[in-house]
Amino acid sequence: MQPESPKGDGARPPYSNRGVYPPTGDSRNNSYDGEFDAYCATVYDQPDWLIRRLMIEFVAAGEKPTRADGPPVRFYAGNELILDEFGKRLCSVRFGGANANPFVECKGAISPVIAKMLRGEFDHRPSRLDAAFARSAPKLFDRYVRITRKLAKVYGLRWEPKGDWATTDAGRTIVLGSRYSQVILRIYEKGLELVAKQGLELSDELRQLVRMEIEFKPQNRTARKRAPTIEADELWGLTEWLRDFSKQAFGIEARKLKVTERREADYERALRSMARQYRAHLTRLLDEVGGDLDAFALGILKRTGDNKT
Repeated sequence: MQPESPKGDGARPPYSNRGVYPPTGDSRNNSYDGEFDAYCATVYDQPDWLIRRLMIEFVAAGEKPTRADGPPVRFYAGNELILDEFGKRLCSVRFGGANANPFVECKGAISPVIAKMLRGEFDHRPSRLDAAFARSAPKLFDRYVRITRKLAKVYGLRWEPKGDWATTDAGRTIVLGSRYSQVILRIYEKGLELVAKQGLELSDELRQLVRMEIEFKPQNRTARKRAPTIEADELWGLTEWLRDFSKQAFGIEARKLKVTERREADYERALRSMARQYRAHLTRLLDEVGGDLDAFALGILKRTGDNKT
């Protein structure tokens, strides 16, 4: 059977996001109940085998996947889409060109399936992990507004409102943190979004439904090394301000997750560069003085031309 192609004018089909949201309730419980909502990674394997495994995994998850050519992507020779039965993207796999390894981009409710498969079978390096969490309670979004405003002031974070804040039914969004940093937190009125997009009847339950999304893009060696093993709930421990939010919003002490690196001082960087460049000469001098560190240091100082030594 030939792969089916997406219908329409060639625009990328939207990601499928038909997943069931976590059970709702008061925000101050003892668990997060979150899942990955995006999983994007470079995979160190052959693209053909990767795509075959993805297709098998989607079928096992109850999908009816089809394959189709996607639009060109810079630096890649190919871009294959895997679609659900309604023509919406489950994921895309980019491969070839200037890149030796394929890249998987997956967003939406199917992301936990991708994460589990890649972590169990493939050597890979995630470039983006999103985790989504849902809560429902009266005036909950307003409570999160107050918490995030305070955190923005305490930690010097960017606090960005989006959406229509002039009305109560349009759906508001908060973005906390800089898009140039490793981590941002997005909070929005998910129930009102569902009403607007799916034509649902507005109810008290939908009005109170709030969704939170942590977006994590590893930017340093430590973060990239840890990313393939970090679970969705653990993302609350990425930064001090996320841990503070977790404590105030949920009453949960999130475990600290170290993904930052100490900034190297100019002095240390200069010494490291010198030692690397002149390693052979320094080793020879140490041998000449029989391993005597005092004589070694004196020998270096004498060669600086400083008459005082």
